[in-house]
Amino acid sequence: MLNISHLTVSYPGRPPALDDVSFSVSPGERVALLGANGAGKSTLLLTLAGAILPEGGAVTLEGVTLTKETRTQFHQKAGMVFQNPEDQLFLPTVGEDVAFGLRNLGLPEAAVTQRRDAVLERLGIGGLKDRLTHHLSGGEKRMAALAGVLAMEPTLLLLDEPFTFLDPRGRRRLSQCLEALPQALILATHDLDMALALCDRAVVLDGGRVAADGPAKDLLRDGARLEQWGLELPLSVRLGG
Repeated sequence: MLNISHLTVSYPGRPPALDDVSFSVSPGERVALLGANGAGKSTLLLTLAGAILPEGGAVTLEGVTLTKETRTQFHQKAGMVFQNPEDQLFLPTVGEDVAFGLRNLGLPEAAVTQRRDAVLERLGIGGLKDRLTHHLSGGEKRMAALAGVLAMEPTLLLLDEPFTFLDPRGRRRLSQCLEALPQALILATHDLDMALALCDRAVVLDGGRVAADGPAKDLLRDGARLEQWGLELPLSVRLGG
């Protein structure tokens, strides 16, 4: 479904943020994208969402290769939930915000209403439809941002540190929602316990390059290698889980 081949991305005056990155993702697969700060995780997600164009190599999603001409298609196929949900919520109410992208697709208003309400109910936040977005809690904002992305029915879901600032109840709720989704998922996170719980596979970036790619249950129990990449063993592993 997704193929990343020798991808290189640079910012002016800096070493490559991504350097010869290659891996593939199958339909429905859940991949944890791991690495220390500055490893290239956010840059990779933004590239896969079509917000950044490759300097070298190629990204192909469902047979479409990312170019300046096809980036709009990538926006529709690859939905990204940003680390800060306030970067995505810009209309007064949750319902209006979730409906915004659907209206931009030119869907009839009845279809917009049906898809909006269905995704809000699926995420358990139907009661937030008329709430002002700036009055939401951090967890509610996270779920509202996810609803806006899922309403567009992407085939690939990209999440950048989705568990940041969530309390234990919010973490559990978001984890349960993600676990039930049919989409392929790339989860960039420092929460290695959640990565282990949600993802069968892990890709580790180090200095913009792929340092490891394999079963999450193996990579996340290898303390020596995790330390080498600036990571720590998940708490559940340290406690003998």
